[in-house]
Amino acid sequence: MGAESGEENFRKIDLGFLDKDGDESFDIFYKTETFGTVKYVKFASTDPKHQDKVRRLLEDGTDQDFYIHEDNLFKYYKYATRSLKAMDF
Repeated sequence: MGAESGEENFRKIDLGFLDKDGDESFDIFYKTETFGTVKYVKFASTDPKHQDKVRRLLEDGTDQDFYIHEDNLFKYYKYATRSLKAMDF
């Protein structure tokens, strides 16, 4: 999986809004920093074989922060909106 730089191009996400079925239509990244250089490493892609990683993450939980590329903000917000609508307040 590749790494990308450009901190301004990534947005932190709330994992609680991700689909428990793991069918996200965007790549998910985590942030690393080595010798003062920040990089975003792909944790999971839209490839079905990576969706098990997302499901396990959602089931087990984590303190790790995850990010999406800003190009995918609309898709993420669509997931978040659908997730909020599914919750009964």
